[in-house]
Amino acid sequence: MKEWLKNNIGGIILGAVIVAIIAGIAWPKRIAKLENGEEVAVSTNIKQYTADFLYNELKNKNGLTILLSNIDKDIIDNKYGTSLDEEASAAAEEQASQYFQQYKLYYQMEEEDFLTQNGFKDKEEFIQELMTTYKINKYVTEYISSTLTEEDIKSYYDANVFGKKKIYLVSSTTDESKVKSAQKEVKNGTSIEKIKSKYSDLVVNDLEITYENASSFSSTIVNAFKKLKSKETSDVVKDDTYGNVFIYVEKSEDKPSYDSVKEELKSLIASNKQTEDTTLYYKALKQLRADYGITFSDSDYEKYYNNFNKQYGA
Repeated sequence: MKEWLKNNIGGIILGAVIVAIIAGIAWPKRIAKLENGEEVAVSTNIKQYTADFLYNELKNKNGLTILLSNIDKDIIDNKYGTSLDEEASAAAEEQASQYFQQYKLYYQMEEEDFLTQNGFKDKEEFIQELMTTYKINKYVTEYISSTLTEEDIKSYYDANVFGKKKIYLVSSTTDESKVKSAQKEVKNGTSIEKIKSKYSDLVVNDLEITYENASSFSSTIVNAFKKLKSKETSDVVKDDTYGNVFIYVEKSEDKPSYDSVKEELKSLIASNKQTEDTTLYYKALKQLRADYGITFSDSDYEKYYNNFNKQYGA
């Protein structure tokens, strides 16, 4: 997100300039209107720069980015109206707070300086931008979800869904023998509390795992505990993060029914697919614009847009 802001904030500002010129917004002196493209917009002692020159230069450099940014915002606002405003606003406020905290921590930058340097006149404008991003991401998830088949969802359910588990993850990055000894004792009925006392140099993590947050762990860890029931112990496995590790399941709930989690799985699978295939984001937005009847009267922009879609696999 931070990189996106850096790459796009300038475009948003330039977009406002273009819109102002095209719409004929009043400036302090005079307006370089595009109905007469030869009118001078800017001049120096050695050269004059016309409205046509300004328009063409901006168009050739990053005009498509500016154009699509404005198109997507208008379309997404029309599509959802105010139905997502409450959740989008809450998410945006949280994100903004994280940005302010991180920039203050790492760059000693206050909120006002952050906003100014990123081209926002105030916090509200920043919040509105984050809300737009939230709504677009919401649409992309919905688009990918709509492409899933019943077989896709059922296969994911069979392979990945399990009941919530309270586990103890016992590990050491250096001493495999102690981990194996502790694992044998736990398997034979020794309590985790006694293991903590006896093997003080082993790391014991107390965790609650669900299928929704299982992606935070490696497949090695998940496969080790996924099928275990209450009071069962896994084998000792090697993991890139934890080293030598075994899992003891203190409590395991039943696997939820397919129908009860089907809708949640759609969003989860869609998010996973987007992570695996970044072109899906661009395909979704291309479809959204097509649904809203995007057409080009400017042949240059049409060419740029077609090339843009090819470049990003849309």
